[in-house]
Amino acid sequence: MCIRDSFSISNVGNINFAAFIGGILGMMWGGFVSDWCILYFSRRNKGILEPKFRLWTMVIPAIVNTAGLLMQGLGALSGVMWIMPAGFGMVFIAFGIGSGAAIAITYAIDCYPKMASEALVFMLFLRSFIGSGFTFAIQ
Repeated sequence: MCIRDSFSISNVGNINFAAFIGGILGMMWGGFVSDWCILYFSRRNKGILEPKFRLWTMVIPAIVNTAGLLMQGLGALSGVMWIMPAGFGMVFIAFGIGSGAAIAITYAIDCYPKMASEALVFMLFLRSFIGSGFTFAIQ
C-alpha cells in the first residue's frame, strides 16, 4: 500500500515537518558544533586556526546523510512502514544537507577569503539544485 492511498493530502504535507526538524538540527551542527570544534582544535594547535579543522565536523553529516538516503530508498523499495523512509529518512537527509552545506560554505570562506562571494553563490546554487531534486523526484 502506498502512502498516498492511506494518508489525506494534509497528512502527506505534514511529513515535511520531519525535514524541518532535521534542518534545524543540521543548522545547529553546522553552526554551533562546527565553531566549537574549530575553537577546540585551534587551542590544541597552540592558537593557530587552520581551515581543515572544520572538516572533522563533516564526518557525522556524511554518515547520517548516507543512512537517510538508504532509509528513504530501501525503505520505500521494501515497503516498510512509512515512518522509516518518510520520517527518519527525511530527518537524516535534511540534517546531512543542512549541516554539510553550512560546513562547506564556512570551509570555503576560511580557505579562500578573496573568492568568498563566488564560492557562496556556487555552493548555494548546488544545494538548491540538489534540494529541488529531492523535493520533486524522490518524494
